[in-house]
Amino acid sequence: MNTHNRFFILRCLLIVALMPMCLTACGIFRGRSGGSHGGPGSAGVEPMSQEEYEQLLRAAVRERINDVGMSAEDANARFESRKPYFYKVYEYYSEGPDAFKIDIQETESRTIPYRAQATLKKVRFSTQLHRDKDLARRDNNFSRHTGTETLSYELRSGNWVKAGSLFLAEKSERKDAAGRWVAIERAARPEFSASEAPSASDKKGWFSRALDKATFWN
Repeated sequence: MNTHNRFFILRCLLIVALMPMCLTACGIFRGRSGGSHGGPGSAGVEPMSQEEYEQLLRAAVRERINDVGMSAEDANARFESRKPYFYKVYEYYSEGPDAFKIDIQETESRTIPYRAQATLKKVRFSTQLHRDKDLARRDNNFSRHTGTETLSYELRSGNWVKAGSLFLAEKSERKDAAGRWVAIERAARPEFSASEAPSASDKKGWFSRALDKATFWN
């Protein structure tokens, strides 16, 4: 037997010897990367009862309330942009860390097995809408909007993730010359400075909906 044939036979024997080890390794990594889901969420997440999911959701809502604040003293004004306008806003939850209602719905999705909504009272302060960014930054004349916020959540990999929010104002007020809060007539909204009134093309869009100072998406 020549040298070439001898090396060929040795390679074949080596491949046969290594095949069981390769198959075992493939089985191990296949089990780690996927497979069947034992419950809601992704692989490796231990399923919980609906009561436990509810407790986690309540904790997530309380965390948001604490982060935003529960009084005007806790709130910090922030600068916002909604093209082509700029304004300032601050807000707080007025009824404490436990004053909210939740609704949890099961879905057919394996990646998002539950969706939920939390509703709670909120007070939101905002300035007029300005096209000029510098003018918007200098504006400290806030209107006050009192209403209800709906927070939307999705359960992903065993954790509640905030998917969005919608605030509906039930009462809107601004300060008069004497510094008293007085109701804003609905016909007076949306609020623009006199030199920055929206164009006709603007009015056909989202001004007729979101910027009437009654509805806010976050």
